[in-house]
Amino acid sequence: PPPLEMSFGDLPLRPVTPLPSSITAAPPLPGRRSVMVTILAVLWMISIPLHLATGLLIAWKANGALAVLAALSGLLLAILAAAMAFGLWTRSPWARVLQLAIAGLGIFLCAFAPASITVLIYLLRPVAEAQFATPKTAPRDPSDGLFAVFLLGTVLLGAVLTGGAVFLLGYAGRPVY
Repeated sequence: PPPLEMSFGDLPLRPVTPLPSSITAAPPLPGRRSVMVTILAVLWMISIPLHLATGLLIAWKANGALAVLAALSGLLLAILAAAMAFGLWTRSPWARVLQLAIAGLGIFLCAFAPASITVLIYLLRPVAEAQFATPKTAPRDPSDGLFAVFLLGTVLLGAVLTGGAVFLLGYAGRPVY
């Protein structure tokens, strides 16, 4: 069949010529970030404005040194959250170690203990450790999705428990009429 001639206005359209064989494709990308590591990084990103807002809100309600302490605590927690978000997103080895330490503390110190336990179990597995190795590798992890769903569920549970506690404590000091 004769070649199909097409034009765009006054410009004739020619078929695309293949690249010369001397040009090669880009090297393969390093291993992909797991869903679980991505969710952890995003949760840290979300917590940055929350830490800032909480620190400022408490500082606004408090007086003197307590107000300064609240504002500085919120700022320091936001800086920590930003560092963790960056470290997890880039899969830096130090971020895994620090996330393990924070999750270990979280078991004893907050309503998000089930989420902390989930993170510890996930990050202590060799397949998760490989996410932070150099060079980055990403072996297929069939349980990654299950861990992600469990983490999101436990974070939601922790948020509900924290919200309930704040609500109840807010009304605990008020007189009943």
